[in-house]
Formats: sequence, structure tokens, C-alpha cells
Amino acid sequence: MRDEDLDWCLFALLEQAGDLPVATLIDRSGLAAEQVIPSIERLINLHMIEHVDGVVHLIPVGQMRLENICRYSNDFPVTIENGVIRVKDERR
Repeated sequence: MRDEDLDWCLFALLEQAGDLPVATLIDRSGLAAEQVIPSIERLINLHMIEHVDGVVHLIPVGQMRLENICRYSNDFPVTIENGVIRVKDERR
């Protein structure tokens, strides 16, 4: 299975089931942990899910959009660092 397909399957599973512990996500997916863990990491890097205290959950669409705008836009006036919204330093 391609990485993109695996990521989509896990995202869809989380969309249906809601917040899940990682072990439960692995069990429900029917896939090996060696496949699921890298997929979780990719989805986190894409700002689609969060992993907090062993539980994985979807990020709301508005938050996904804001985080990706902050990440990829050079002229957006704010950035998000560890969940804190900061005004960009103009001197950089």
C-alpha cells in the first residue's frame, strides 16, 4: 500500500471513530505498528492530526488551515510555535 493510501485510511478511521489511543488505532486498522507509526508522523507533519498523551485526534479544519498558512506563507504576519501564536519579528 502506498504511503498516501495508508495515511488516508488512518485519517478516515479517525474521522469515524474520533480520538483513539495509538494502540487502538493500530488494532482497528489491522495494520502493523511499523506501518501505522510512520503514517501518524506524516499526518502530524501535515498538520492533519495531533498526538497528545498517547491519543491521536483530528485537528479541526480551521486550525489545519491556519497552521498550514503560517507554515508556508512568507508574508503572513504570525507564526505558531509549540501551539503559541506569535507575531513574526520583522527584523529577521
